[in-house]
Amino acid sequence: MQNIEFKETEISTRPFQIDSNNCGIYVLHYLKCIAKDKDFGTALEVTLLRNEIAETLLRRFLIMKDICLFCYSIRKKGLVMCNLCRRWAHPQCIGKISEQRSIQEWANPNVTYTCTLCKKSIRYWMIKNE
Repeated sequence: MQNIEFKETEISTRPFQIDSNNCGIYVLHYLKCIAKDKDFGTALEVTLLRNEIAETLLRRFLIMKDICLFCYSIRKKGLVMCNLCRRWAHPQCIGKISEQRSIQEWANPNVTYTCTLCKKSIRYWMIKNE
């Protein structure tokens, strides 16, 4: 790595983590602010940033389109697609995690499926971009 300039700075205000499970979100926020040369601010909307990260990952990493959302194996026949994000999952994997449906039920073309990520927060950008 050449031509990297390190800059030392004093940070007077920043949002502080007050729980034990969002450290990654705070680190990503700090890094994003440093990269864009912005202030850290004093508050952080953790849920908002989590959704932003999820949307970025779903949008940018097209390789995920051929992988089961749950077991991460490469797509084969017999998978079902989320009606919002268009990602694939094995019916068996879905049954283990969320919905108990038989393979025969999934074979019905009128059966719809919404993945766990999309259920938690309807992502309107997915709907309007279709």
